[in-house]
Amino acid sequence: MRGSFGKDRRLRARPEFDRVQRGGVRVVSAHFVFLLAAREEQGPSRLGLVVSRKVGNAVARNRVKRVCRECFRLGVAALPDGIDLVLIARSGAHTLGFDACAREWGDVKRKLEKQALAALAKAPPKPHVSAQSAEPAGPEA
Repeated sequence: MRGSFGKDRRLRARPEFDRVQRGGVRVVSAHFVFLLAAREEQGPSRLGLVVSRKVGNAVARNRVKRVCRECFRLGVAALPDGIDLVLIARSGAHTLGFDACAREWGDVKRKLEKQALAALAKAPPKPHVSAQSAEPAGPEA
């Protein structure tokens, strides 16, 4: 389902976060840093959240994550499939309510779309499944 936020929509492993942070394109807003990178395999766009203690206590950090997940879930149509998005919350993000957070995401939506399409365009082509299983053609001795 396009509007859900199941495990297939989340970045969960450290290497996935590292790949996006190393090779991702940056879009910055007042309270967030968005990092975008093309996925290595096909699939829906995914979200990873980085909310450090600089943002606030555990209650504040969890609230920021909940609000950001909901903004991603509602605005996921803006990102094409095949994109990984890592969101880094800056200090002060805990002061945002849902409406303010959604407005901030809306302000960078156009930049995110543009960078996502650019990331997909420069991603290496993915081999076809049958191409991997086919034996190499060559002269037989």
